[in-house]
Amino acid sequence: MRTCLIVKLLGAACLFACNSYAQLVNKGNALMLSPGSLMYVDADFINQKGIVQNDGQIEVKGGNIFNSDLQSDLFGSQSKGEVILSGGAQILSGSRIVFPSLTLKGTGDKTLETDIDINENGILSLGDRQLKAESYSIHVLNPDPGAIIPGTGFISTNTKGTLVRNTNTDASYLFPLGSSAPNGFTGVATLYRPLEFKPQGSLGNNSFSASLIPSDPTLGGYDITKKRYDVKAVSDKYYYILSQKGGTSKFDVTFYQNSSHETGSTQLVSWGNYLQWEKAAPSTTTPGDYNDDLNGSKLNTSIKFSSNQVFHNTPFTFSSEAGGVNPFTFFNAFSPDGDNRNDTWTINNIDLYPDNKLSIYNRWGDEVFSAKGYTNEKAWDGGNLQPGTYYYVLTAQIENQPRVFKGFITMIKKN
Repeated sequence: MRTCLIVKLLGAACLFACNSYAQLVNKGNALMLSPGSLMYVDADFINQKGIVQNDGQIEVKGGNIFNSDLQSDLFGSQSKGEVILSGGAQILSGSRIVFPSLTLKGTGDKTLETDIDINENGILSLGDRQLKAESYSIHVLNPDPGAIIPGTGFISTNTKGTLVRNTNTDASYLFPLGSSAPNGFTGVATLYRPLEFKPQGSLGNNSFSASLIPSDPTLGGYDITKKRYDVKAVSDKYYYILSQKGGTSKFDVTFYQNSSHETGSTQLVSWGNYLQWEKAAPSTTTPGDYNDDLNGSKLNTSIKFSSNQVFHNTPFTFSSEAGGVNPFTFFNAFSPDGDNRNDTWTINNIDLYPDNKLSIYNRWGDEVFSAKGYTNEKAWDGGNLQPGTYYYVLTAQIENQPRVFKGFITMIKKN
């Protein structure tokens, strides 16, 4: 067993050092690293039983970390130290592990085979490494916006893996997502497509999660040919799955692209309740220099949207046409029959434009409904009107200009 261990014992001046070969195995002995102490592990770090109180620094240089104690998250929740992975390809496995802080170094990717947390005071520093979440979760409990230091590293996921961040301010929280196996991009070795969540106002604690899947959404069950009439070509390159797991704050999400690789794909779309791709929201596109894309070029486009409602495990990607002056999705039918499905006439994204007026007319041109500041929360339910086809006129203030939208809506009622 070869480890090099230097531990300052509970603040005493005495230092203890040892060298050994092979694995470091904790079988339940109390192991405590005080501030300023340092422990090197040249091979695997195996925790069979117990908790390590780490207020110092542990560097695993030559092997993996395996936590086989189902009753322990390995490092004490009050630990304030750091764990460094500085070897080649390294694996974190076994039972869930809570790190005080985690720093990635060395020459290989770091792969999860268990869920990990970064504790409420900890930092996740990616350096220049890929942290492969695969189908597991990385949860950064520290609500400080700077709790992730990306460097030129990134986090990759599949459809089950995710990065979760806690928030408690209205600052921007980075999700440095990418993939070393990009899909459909010529000459692109690394796909780096980060995003940022920004809660609107200091409205308490929130928790957001994001996954980036570098494949055609159709392969995940989200057929890109199934889309609303007002959505053009849906991207087959990659998609996100986003959630607001905790809290009720409204929030902004900003995505970043390289326009030379994603020409025209700037309209954000989401997989809706009707099992098709719909405009997720008006997309505000801004050119600029938004850091390295980790592929020898720059992220030069940001796409921002504001959410007015909580969503859970919702797929998002981009289509080839920006929403521009028509950010809405109008549904051409509803059925107010009391079954709690399509009982009111909703307009996607209308809540983002409260300066609006809606008028609905019957076939003879009589106004049968009108509302200023129409919202989906108080959407039209048809009242006592007969089923049939009606005509709507919506006027909304968009980009400081009044825009008018007209069309037909069919109300269906059971006999």
